[in-house]
Amino acid sequence: MQRATSILTLCLVSFWPFVSFLNHNRRELLEPWPVLVYGALFCAAVLAALALLHLVFRRAPLARLCILLSVGVILFFLYGVLDIAAKDLEVSRARYILATWALLTTGLAVLAWRLSARAVAPQVAAVAALVLVSVPMAQYLKYLAFDRGGPEPKQQSTAAPAEAPAVRPSVYYVILDGYARADTLNELFEFENSRFLDDLRGRGFFIAGQSRANYPMTALSVSATLQMDYHEAGKGVMASMAPYQYKLNGFNRTVRRFRDYGYRYVHGQAGGWIGLACGGNEDMCLTGERRSGGITEVEVELLRSTPLLVVLQALFPDLVRFDALTLPRVEAAISGLPIRPRFVLAHILSVHDYRYHADCSLRSGGLEGLRRDIGEDEFSAYRDTVVCVNGQVLSFVDAVLKDEPGAIVILQSDHGPDIGGMFEKPFTEWTEPELRYRYGILNAIRLPRRCGDGLYESISPVNTFRAVFACIESRPLELLPDRSFYASYHGEDVEEILER
Repeated sequence: MQRATSILTLCLVSFWPFVSFLNHNRRELLEPWPVLVYGALFCAAVLAALALLHLVFRRAPLARLCILLSVGVILFFLYGVLDIAAKDLEVSRARYILATWALLTTGLAVLAWRLSARAVAPQVAAVAALVLVSVPMAQYLKYLAFDRGGPEPKQQSTAAPAEAPAVRPSVYYVILDGYARADTLNELFEFENSRFLDDLRGRGFFIAGQSRANYPMTALSVSATLQMDYHEAGKGVMASMAPYQYKLNGFNRTVRRFRDYGYRYVHGQAGGWIGLACGGNEDMCLTGERRSGGITEVEVELLRSTPLLVVLQALFPDLVRFDALTLPRVEAAISGLPIRPRFVLAHILSVHDYRYHADCSLRSGGLEGLRRDIGEDEFSAYRDTVVCVNGQVLSFVDAVLKDEPGAIVILQSDHGPDIGGMFEKPFTEWTEPELRYRYGILNAIRLPRRCGDGLYESISPVNTFRAVFACIESRPLELLPDRSFYASYHGEDVEEILER
């Protein structure tokens, strides 16, 4: 009986990091199964280690080996806590953090081994393991049962005419994540972007030079754009991110309307970030070029809580790189694509991640997709990436218009850059320039000439597809007032920004 209890204790402790991860990230994760699968695989690996230890140390009681491994698992996944604490103390060298963790782990493992000899140790370990797992599991199940929410009911779709329009141009919606507005580029990055904007105007684009994001974070910003409406504001409305993410994954009013009109839906997921991943509602899913194992932020954050991420980055850097979607990749994928009319959504993280040097060579070092320790001045890294992406944008636009001169093309950022850790302080402490930097966005729209009269300098993303469908359906514009709201990655409230 004691052997079974000890093994069960070890299994519970092995699952604890994954249950805790699920609970901590419950707002962002739509499905628990990938994390639970990793938990099962890790549990199997720990049991294999137990069998090996038992084979080598035959005289050691199994219960004591289980306690030793349980403590080892806990310390293994607490590396991330030590890493954060060290960096708060401005200790950033991985070798020093690893050495400190190794010393602490060794000392605590020796202590655990000595304490495991006590008669009550297996019972105490079993109770501790049960509490360790049951608390986050209960919180997660409560969230699933009462707080999660789901997709928007179909009856809430905006009404569409019974017949498809006679002219149905293909529509390309390119989200240039984190791309700053021209005045921000000039003021903050000392970069003059007028030549690029003039090139776009020469290709028929309207540039909304005073456009502001409706929300300061991608999940709310893009989902509102695709819903053509604002989200509910108030206290606790972001207790679950699931309703927003369902819309990002293709279950939204814009995609539904295009479907009604016989469009084919091509969804380009950024790679790394799971928020705008393909959701199964698309006809074609575009992904980045496979240069690694297709790692996502889920795997990265799980690895980050252990010393494995540092080791893997040092030994196998290509294994921990996001397969990022780029505009050249989108251009190549749609070239000669027979399906049309089509609605193409492409989420491009290049600017957000400071991906390129000015000559479009990939930035080396660090983990692509995570702007951490980029190894050089943040401002020049951002500016260089914009230079490269500008050229990619023009090449993409030229390819689209060559294939279909009447295509509708939207080049739009979801929000501006995050400079200086804006979200680490309350919104009431944001300065006026910080507000302008984060909310000022690139917003360039190419509509047929007959449809461009209703666009204006401060049009915001929530009205983008209202303008597109008014054009396609040959009817007057029905736009919403342009409003901006504040939301934080660290909170659950959404509040409207009123004039200061």
